[in-house]
Amino acid sequence: MVTDRRRRRARVLEPGEAAAGARLYDFGSPELLTELQHQLLDSGFASFARQVGLQITAKTRVVVGLEYASFVLLPYSSLAERLDPRGSGFIFCSMEGERAGIVYQVPTSEALLWTSRMVGGTGRLPLAERTLTAVERGLMWRMADEHLGELRLALGGLLPEIAVDSFAYTLTRDVAPADELMIVATFRLRRAGVDLPLTLAIPAAPVLKALGRSQEAQRGTAVTERLEQHVAAAPVEVTLRFDETRVGPGIVLSLKEDDLILLGHPQHRPLSVMLDGSPIVRAAVGVQGERLACVVVEFEEAS
Repeated sequence: MVTDRRRRRARVLEPGEAAAGARLYDFGSPELLTELQHQLLDSGFASFARQVGLQITAKTRVVVGLEYASFVLLPYSSLAERLDPRGSGFIFCSMEGERAGIVYQVPTSEALLWTSRMVGGTGRLPLAERTLTAVERGLMWRMADEHLGELRLALGGLLPEIAVDSFAYTLTRDVAPADELMIVATFRLRRAGVDLPLTLAIPAAPVLKALGRSQEAQRGTAVTERLEQHVAAAPVEVTLRFDETRVGPGIVLSLKEDDLILLGHPQHRPLSVMLDGSPIVRAAVGVQGERLACVVVEFEEAS
C-alpha cells in the first residue's frame, strides 16, 4: 500500500451528509442520456409545442400558446402519480412494431372549446363541464393524430408510425408493462385567462434505440456484480495510526521550536491501517522512492 502526500485525499461522508454540489440519483428515473441527447429531445419537444400551438390556433381561431417545460424518464407504473386525472382526457396511441404505446393527456375543457370552435360554435366561455359527444371524440381523435404527426417530425424520426386507438377520462388502460421506461414530457397550455397542464408519455425504448442508448436485458447477478465493482472502486479515507502516546501538561507547556516528542509506539510493532475509524489491516512502515509507504503484514477483523 502506497500513499502519496501530493494526492488529494477523499473524505468519507457521514450518514445523511451530502457533498457540496452533489445531486441524489433517482434509481426510478435513470439517466440514460448524454447531455447532448438530452438537449436534442428538449429541442424536439420545444419544436412540437410551437407547432401544435400554431395548429390549434389555426383550427379554432383562438390564440393558444403551448410551452414546453421538461421531461423525465420513469417507469410506466409511476405515470399515474405524475398525471392529475381531474378535468383531463387521455388519448391512447400505439406505435408500429412496439409493445408499448403513448399516453396523451389533454384538458377536457380545452377539448370542448376546440371541438366547439371546429364545428362553427362560438366557444363562449365558460363552457359547462361535461363529457365529449361521439362527434367531439371523433374530432379530438383526428386532432390528436395530427398532433402526434407533428411530434414525429419534431423528434426527427426517432419514433415509428403512431396510430390513435382510444379516448378515456381515466388512466385505466395499461398501454405498457409496469416496468416499461417512459419519457414523460410536460407542457403548459396558455390562452387568455387559462394556464393548464398538457402531458405526453412516450415509450423510451424506440427513442433510446434510435439514439444508440438502448438497454440490453441483464441478469440480476450481472447487475449485482457490476454494482459491487463500482462500490469497490469508490474512494475512501485510509489512515495509518500509531499507538497512543501520553504526554503530561508540563512537557506540553515547555515545548519550543525543534523539540521532539518520542512516540510510545514500539519500533517492532506494525501500524494499524484504519478505514473510517475502524482497523482493517496491520502494516509495517516503509518508503517507495520519495513517497512514504507501508507494507501490509497482517489482516485484522474490524470490530
